[in-house]
Amino acid sequence: MNEPTRHIVNMVPGFPANLSRLRGLYVDVGAQDEFFHIPAGSLAFSRELAEHGISHIFEQYQGDHNRQIPERIEDRVLPFFFRTLRFEP
Repeated sequence: MNEPTRHIVNMVPGFPANLSRLRGLYVDVGAQDEFFHIPAGSLAFSRELAEHGISHIFEQYQGDHNRQIPERIEDRVLPFFFRTLRFEP
């Protein structure tokens, strides 16, 4: 599963129609994440989405993998879900 062709960034070109149908796509990452592949991979994913015209939000915050989790959930993630995932009767 770790082979380069299976990396999520490389999979975007194969599924642009499916990704475009999502109601929302939100990616955030700590700039000082101790898992060094996460910031670089998240940025590459965002760039690949943009290159294929797939609407999404990418935010990079100052902090590591666990910093600001409660604040980001309350201030960013839940409001995003509220705006994006409304269900009309």
